[in-house]
Order: sequence, then C-alpha cells, then structure tokens
Amino acid sequence: MEDATLINGLRDRYARALGELRSLDTKRKALKSDLAHLRAVLRLCADDMDPSAIRAIRPVRKDRAHYFADALNVLRLEGVPMTTRAIAKRLLAARDIAITDESLRPVEGAVLACLRRQAKASVVSVQPSPNRWSIAP
Repeated sequence: MEDATLINGLRDRYARALGELRSLDTKRKALKSDLAHLRAVLRLCADDMDPSAIRAIRPVRKDRAHYFADALNVLRLEGVPMTTRAIAKRLLAARDIAITDESLRPVEGAVLACLRRQAKASVVSVQPSPNRWSIAP
C-alpha cells in the first residue's frame, strides 16, 4: 500500500537535494575559473609568487548570524549567568534538534565567538571559572 504523503515528501526532498547538488556543481565550476584567473593575475603582478603556497581561508558560515540574538534571548529568559554549553543546549532544544556532541560543538563555538565579540562591546559580561555569561547591566 502506497502512502501518497510519504512518497510526495520523499520526492520533494529528493528534488531539492538534486537542485542543491547542481547548484553546488555550478558554483564549484565558477570558483575554479575564478582561481585560474586570479592565479594568472598574481603571476603578472608578482612573478616570483607561488599561488599554490597560499593557504585557504575558511569561509564564514552565514547561518550563524542569528546566534547572538538567540543567545541574548536565552539569557533574558533564564535571568541567571549561564555557561556557553548551557546556552547552546537551550538553542538546540528550541529548534527541536537532538543534543549530541556533533550538533552541540558547532553551535557552542558560534555562540562563544558571538559572546566574546560582544563582551568587548560591553553588551554581555562574563564571570570566570567556569565562564558564565550574563547580560551586562
């Protein structure tokens, strides 16, 4: 017996994955072309430079932009200083994502980076040993 909802859902997911894969393939080809052009210009401008010696810079993940606002909301709701891990667990729970080391590590890193950056701007404060974050008075 066929479940039409299941089949349609799987078909839709398959189509989206296929579209994403094709999009990535197009982007990969464009980036390879860009690298070839940049390598040629580098050789024109500095013929003694070896482009293969240049280390890659990891791109910034744009989906992390919302973590600071979400972390502030967690700190406001809890009303007590919290560790980065506790904040990250609350964020994952709010999104109904299973809390595993694999899912927690990137979120915890993103939250920590956001909070450290904002601590310099006096938006949040940190209490040492272990670091517990709170909204600055």
